[in-house]
Amino acid sequence: MIESDAVRYIKHINDCLKKRANNSLRNEGLTLMQSHVLLKLQETPDHRMTFKEIEKDLHVAQSTTAGLLGRLQEKHLIECCDDPKDKRIKIACLTACGVGHCAKARKNMAESHRLMLQGLTQEEIDTLTELLSKVYSNLENE
Repeated sequence: MIESDAVRYIKHINDCLKKRANNSLRNEGLTLMQSHVLLKLQETPDHRMTFKEIEKDLHVAQSTTAGLLGRLQEKHLIECCDDPKDKRIKIACLTACGVGHCAKARKNMAESHRLMLQGLTQEEIDTLTELLSKVYSNLENE
């Protein structure tokens, strides 16, 4: 089946966003997935998540999550500890350095959003959002 222009554009947009993010993060020695974990931790009320919660959020294996969090801990962006109620449960906590990274990441994301939507009217943005939501629902419900 021939790929439609719409699907091709979605892929190209995704590739451009990843490239832009990775170029920005490279200066800080981080990957896009590491940055995602830090931003996710910042969204929680106490800046903490269990390893299992992070694993489910990322849709990756336990070993991948452990390696990812180990590298973030080496960079002093998170701290890892045992749950005081259950020593089998590991918890990742965002550090002050990690919070600093989140501010930079959010600034870069805002710039990417601005670039993506520049030149579009609010009506066009609303239509695009509605259409992309339908596409996402089709895939999510599969």
